[in-house]
Amino acid sequence: MAKFCTCCGRIIPDLAMQCPQCGGMQPDTVIPQAPPVGTLTPFPEIQRVDPLPPVYGQQVNEVMTPFQWFGWVLVLVLLGIFGSFIMYNHVRDQSAKNLAKLLIVLHCIAIIFGMVGLFMLFLWKFLSIF
Repeated sequence: MAKFCTCCGRIIPDLAMQCPQCGGMQPDTVIPQAPPVGTLTPFPEIQRVDPLPPVYGQQVNEVMTPFQWFGWVLVLVLLGIFGSFIMYNHVRDQSAKNLAKLLIVLHCIAIIFGMVGLFMLFLWKFLSIF
């Protein structure tokens, strides 16, 4: 809703106490006051929504089990090794062959770390050793 200056008649902002063009005071401007601190209402309680029922073999809060994560990581690492072997056999540049060798070694190290982690997870989850 537009508000007009009582002195010059130009359009002014709704909460302006004086006109920006002529400087005339606006007697009918009411500034909204914040309610006192004691009257503020607290945040409403947030209700917990139960998730979907669990799928067989999964806990309620997990999207995938750790063993499923390990399986997907293993697939990706094996794809990397496969690609490195293809690169090694199909390039003629010696520096590219050296890079392929390095990638194969790094992927094998990743598999070893993954196997150790899976073994520790098995001990923790099923045998409760840790």
